[in-house]
Amino acid sequence: MSSPACQSFRLGLATVHLDRREVVHPDRTLTLTALEVRLLAHLAAQAGSVVSRDELLREVWGYAEGVRTRAPHHAITRIRKKVEAEPAEPVHLISVYGEGYRLDAIDGHSAPPPAPDLTTTTPQLRDRPTRFIGRRSELDQLAGWLQGGPRVLTVIGPAGAGKTRLCSRFAEDNAVAFPGGSWLVELDGLDGPELVAEAVAAALQIQGSGGDRMTQLAAVLHARGPALLVLDDLQFNGNFLASWLETAPALRVMVTARQRQVLPEQQAVFLRAMPEADATALLQARAQIRTPQSVPFAASDALTTLIEGLDGLP
Repeated sequence: MSSPACQSFRLGLATVHLDRREVVHPDRTLTLTALEVRLLAHLAAQAGSVVSRDELLREVWGYAEGVRTRAPHHAITRIRKKVEAEPAEPVHLISVYGEGYRLDAIDGHSAPPPAPDLTTTTPQLRDRPTRFIGRRSELDQLAGWLQGGPRVLTVIGPAGAGKTRLCSRFAEDNAVAFPGGSWLVELDGLDGPELVAEAVAAALQIQGSGGDRMTQLAAVLHARGPALLVLDDLQFNGNFLASWLETAPALRVMVTARQRQVLPEQQAVFLRAMPEADATALLQARAQIRTPQSVPFAASDALTTLIEGLDGLP
């Protein structure tokens, strides 16, 4: 890299931009999540060296010592699909059996500094920079949720329906309603309240471990006042949220899930197939990311059949 302060580095033909949360390939640009940025930055800071799973869980996820989870494996698998030419045969993001992971940079590039600060004194969840298409009626439902009713809302839909994106757009559009901050917590298959509590603590940058983490978080959330917590991909009974909602009466919680979960009193928004016009626009936008020179799709029976085959979720 040209300077130690650079937030970009190359892996083969791909260029990783940590500050922009992008991986740029010659034929496409892919988006990194905040968690993926932190993980890549931590590995790149020790490029060529093996970083243990325990260190990643502690430094990237903010988990306490002794937590056992496959979260690093799942995150590494996702990142490989974005940075490797052949994800099944990685040459840059290497697993070292029984030890951890190693990032091998090329062309003598030095590692970037630690992950950029993605939060402020009052963190606000931001949508991705790419164009948001459709889902206006669902956004209207979410806006109505702010007017009263249950303080937990679940966005339900199949994988790829845009649940996380919808929540991010809502949070950005309604930032004024959450002066205490808004956070997206990627649960990534976590299967218990204690692990979720550690993930939330990491998102809120709460230091230390031990004691009653659930009670500690409730107190922090209460101190924040009107705030929004987005729990992405909750896969188990969420009744543990009741104590946080009781202690922090100004807190609102959004949950994304593939099916309705057991939660404290909740409102549900179901993401179904997009109208054909919106699905066509989204398909076009994705095609232009991959092939910027692509021309607009013309209406045709074949296009309609394709969108129907994708269940209206391109």
